Amino acid sequence: MSKQVSISSYVLLRNNQIVVDGQKVFENKDLSSTDFLQAAYDHFQINYPKFFKMDNLCKTGFLVAELLLRNQKLNEKFQPEEIGIVFSNANSSLDTDIKYEASIATAPSPSLFVYTLPNVLIGEICIRHRIKGEAACFVFDIFDAIFQTNYLNSLFETEKVKTCISGWADYYNGKAEAFFYLAETGKENSDIHNSLNVNKIFQGSMSELIATLKVQIIEQLNLQHLKPEDIGDDQPLFVEGLGLDSIDALELIVLLQQRYGIKLANPQDGPTVFKTVRTIADYITAHKK
Repeated sequence: MSKQVSISSYVLLRNNQIVVDGQKVFENKDLSSTDFLQAAYDHFQINYPKFFKMDNLCKTGFLVAELLLRNQKLNEKFQPEEIGIVFSNANSSLDTDIKYEASIATAPSPSLFVYTLPNVLIGEICIRHRIKGEAACFVFDIFDAIFQTNYLNSLFETEKVKTCISGWADYYNGKAEAFFYLAETGKENSDIHNSLNVNKIFQGSMSELIATLKVQIIEQLNLQHLKPEDIGDDQPLFVEGLGLDSIDALELIVLLQQRYGIKLANPQDGPTVFKTVRTIADYITAHKK
């Protein structure tokens, strides 16, 4: 590449919280994900009536893209064909697919059918922001920063884009998560666009990672009697602490593999890695590529 590609801005939506370039701009832990998306739309005074017709995946990605691009003025700096968008997710359009399948029993819903492909999200964003460049949607078990940064850098290398939106947008089982960033060339004092920096942003700060882990542990181990705030950052997870057992340890190993793509290299390290939520977060930070 003749010019270095950098990350000029990013937006992260996770656990009913929105962070823009490292600053928390909106949060409401008391709402469902669907209500949170609506509340965020209202809070940021977005005016786009078609938002209300979108499925939950499109609302999630659209909202994050809106916050990412609202002050960028891309159309003043680039031709529509020079702007690209690439994103991935884990559940495709499954949330809407299930609803559409249920509607077939009575009368198939055209309004649901149009959202039974995840790349419809790309269409919604492109229509809104006049984007006509390279577009791609991928489905992975987890966010694959190595693949995505390499793919994006190849687009810059071959001059297919001059700027590109990239990231992750997923909605399933009542949970919304999205992370979009803008990659550009010629941006000084910005992080280099590589998998290490992209993963660092995606994971969030240590406190955000710990908060996310608490939610994931409750879900993975079916500890529905607990709330995230019931689990201390440094509280022992086994025996005298949270009272987890050997079966729970296996579930935590699965959690690391499924959510973070990390395999426990040595099972004997388990007691140390899984001692507390903070030690798990430290292990993820140290081993995430």
